[in-house]
Amino acid sequence: MNLEEVQQWLLNQWHSVLEEPDTGADPSADMLIRSNLKTPRYVVLSQLLGKIADPQRDILTLQKIDPDSRGPWDARSFAHKVIVPWEQREGTNFLGGSPSPYINNAARVPRLIRDRADARGPDQWRRVYDFLSPLEECTQEVRIREFRRLLRSARRSLELQANIQYPVPARISIRGLHQLISDFLTGSTKAERSLVVAAALFETLGSAFRLFTEVAVQGIYESDSVTGALGDITCLDDEDRPLIVVEVKSQELTLQDVHSSIVKVKERSQSRGFSLVFVASSLRQSEQVEVEQKIMDEYTLGMNVYTISILDLVDTAFVLLEESHRIAFIRLIGKRLDSTSDYAQRQAWRDLLTNDITTG
Repeated sequence: MNLEEVQQWLLNQWHSVLEEPDTGADPSADMLIRSNLKTPRYVVLSQLLGKIADPQRDILTLQKIDPDSRGPWDARSFAHKVIVPWEQREGTNFLGGSPSPYINNAARVPRLIRDRADARGPDQWRRVYDFLSPLEECTQEVRIREFRRLLRSARRSLELQANIQYPVPARISIRGLHQLISDFLTGSTKAERSLVVAAALFETLGSAFRLFTEVAVQGIYESDSVTGALGDITCLDDEDRPLIVVEVKSQELTLQDVHSSIVKVKERSQSRGFSLVFVASSLRQSEQVEVEQKIMDEYTLGMNVYTISILDLVDTAFVLLEESHRIAFIRLIGKRLDSTSDYAQRQAWRDLLTNDITTG
């Protein structure tokens, strides 16, 4: 099948699965499609569909340079042109909403192998390998049957996501809001959650103080070099001029982070009339003096650079705002999760909102 044919074939299979009666849970397929990591979900679907589209392809090959491949092909490009548009067409992020799923380091290798000690979630990559490997030497009928199992699991994920409702409290104290955000910014998906919270926070501040008219957010898996974005978040005025550029760091901020971001914004924007804000969980203590000196040096050159943690910004900002803006902020987090994140992240936010700590 060529590209257009496989895209249409996928849509036909998907619509067929959507029209089927509910077949109930399929634990082994569900564990693949609902993996705690996004990339394995895309890889298992892309590799199998690629093999169905052209049986000469090696189902375990991720890159054309795979020296052990029986049939080299570019799985990353295939996923980007087939699987990603299919998910986007559905209007939800039941696989995770990644525009470039193979950009993750775990998939930037020539070949899928069973033991991935170098990758996050090695047990989940083993499941992907164990599912795909037997499908290299089998009939097309078997491959299609297994692919439809994955589609049924994707359908169940889609149905689960449609049922997510966020129990937003009528009131919340600043202390309660601090605890809510602190609890949410934990775990292996801290980077993604930090970006969602920071984007919702700056959108709230922009609206409340009328500071800017638009908050443009770069996807967590999108590369700066591809998008040309000034930062993770860019706050724009009504003429699309940057007012605040935000870099969100879920880990400690380093001198290299500061230096790289400053070089990037200077290369990509002729304007110096904006502030560069690093929203980071902490500053590497051994480099604190150097970072502070770098910030002062940039100030003398005309650029304002600041560092602050999300929690400090939350505590400070909402002291100055009416209580209703705290609720608006909570709602915005939910909306951003709905548009960018998968079921697991949305469920985590819902579960935290259910806890009584959010109101005290």
